Amino acid sequence: MNERVKIAKNQMPETPNVLVCPLDWGLGHATRCVPIIRHLISLKCRVLIAGSGRSLNFLRSEFAEASFIHLPSYRFFYSAKNRMARSMLLSTPMILWGIFCEHRRLKKIIRKHQVHAVISDNRFGLWNKSIPCVYMTHQVRIKTGPGLRFLEPVLHKINRLFIKKFNRLWIPDNENNPNLSGELSHQALAGMNHQFIGPLSRFSGSEPIDDQPEEESCDILALISGPEPQRSIFEAMIVEQASTVQKKIILLRGLPGGKTNLEINNNLSIYPHLESDRLKRLIVNAGIVVCRSGYSSIMDLAVLGKKAFFVPTPGQTEQEYLAKYLREHGICNFSPQGEFKLAEVTKQSDLFTGFRGFPIENGLEKALAEMIKSINQSVKGLSR
Repeated sequence: MNERVKIAKNQMPETPNVLVCPLDWGLGHATRCVPIIRHLISLKCRVLIAGSGRSLNFLRSEFAEASFIHLPSYRFFYSAKNRMARSMLLSTPMILWGIFCEHRRLKKIIRKHQVHAVISDNRFGLWNKSIPCVYMTHQVRIKTGPGLRFLEPVLHKINRLFIKKFNRLWIPDNENNPNLSGELSHQALAGMNHQFIGPLSRFSGSEPIDDQPEEESCDILALISGPEPQRSIFEAMIVEQASTVQKKIILLRGLPGGKTNLEINNNLSIYPHLESDRLKRLIVNAGIVVCRSGYSSIMDLAVLGKKAFFVPTPGQTEQEYLAKYLREHGICNFSPQGEFKLAEVTKQSDLFTGFRGFPIENGLEKALAEMIKSINQSVKGLSR
């Protein structure tokens, strides 16, 4: 199959058109694309954002000046009981079909919008031989549960096969120690055209906080995220246990487009969703943050130098690994969701350093400059 898409000379815009596509499995993939989109806009690129669901809604609220394209995500069934790895195995036919469909849709998008480069956050089908295509992930090595460890070598090979379809692999982490992802992205990189671009956060490069309103400070800030039904289960646990804790608690539901009013119940305040500037203020002012150990949340907390208590999404082996990895390094404590007690969150926090003083390497500007150079070379080749 010929994957090349011809772009007519007379349709070339003066500035590069860059397509940014986060996976819609929770908001994290979208939030870590925020600094990338900001940098692209500062480089005078025209940014097109493709996605679906909450991720697309979130990015619409952050970048009104961008162009948006609906691109369905992979269908994936996640139950309250099944482990993530087993659920993914059961969903494999739908995921593979989704990858095939988005790969075909990309060719139409390139033609219609004259796209010059693609940045794909964990979407395997978004590559094309005609233009520079970047794949971004922190999970080069796939972790499975104890009963499926024998599959890890096979999953790793499949992961590499997909990633090598792209021109470049971006890893959002420090290349050196200390780093945030451990074995997930610092092993088995031989033969891969990879580049560490440093931790990415929507709070990177944002304005400093001057005012500290008392109503936007709390002892515990609970950030609820992730796939259903576990997102709602975790939220219900926080709400139920809040009355047993003599602390001021703010709960953020992570539901863009939800009710905008603030609900107050004794020591608990609930927000459906907040824009980045206000969320940054809440995180900075919080005594400790309770959240999933999703990688985007970890990067946000590292950039802001916060203390945290992690509750991995049940069955998500990647989150379980990251929570254990950070506890082993004395950074943050964690608890399985089934054993979580809100009253225990602050009791041992002094035993962990949190992310205060955590070094943040910055390779994004260099990576984007190299991508723009690749675009120029690609455009010159097409115009001959």
